[in-house]
Amino acid sequence: MKFKCQSCANVVDKCGNKCTICSTLITYHNIIRGTEEQNLNKMEVNKIEETETQNTDWLKEEAEALKANAFDGERKPALKLEENKLVTMTIDFSVPFQKWTDDEVIKKIIPVKVGEVELVWWLNVKNPIYGEIIKKGAEGQTVFKVMQTGTQDKTKYNLVEED
Repeated sequence: MKFKCQSCANVVDKCGNKCTICSTLITYHNIIRGTEEQNLNKMEVNKIEETETQNTDWLKEEAEALKANAFDGERKPALKLEENKLVTMTIDFSVPFQKWTDDEVIKKIIPVKVGEVELVWWLNVKNPIYGEIIKKGAEGQTVFKVMQTGTQDKTKYNLVEED
């Protein structure tokens, strides 16, 4: 009787032998009584089911990881600043900012209002303007004028104060 290796589908003479291609030990728990052709077909089905289970397992782990980092707040459009354009915004300090993390990056989701439009500003806590906003917010300031200079990795935000 011959059996098919579940790992690489190589045909093996008997149980207890190692596959000559991938060195997987062919064990009796994989034997299904019947003709050689039935055994080969059923072994292939077992291999497919095992692969599907493995795929499902990593997908479940990935789904759990997404849940852990999911944004569960109110969905509002993101603030989009333009280079060298002054934007006046009101920041809502009434509740702590929500936190979003990705590996080593921590961003705060800051609720802002530009004119009558409510938006959120996703701001890295390592960005110097975050510390400035927190300090001024602690002093009671809620209205800020912000200008972006540079783009992409050269982006910098500046608080503009008028005398």
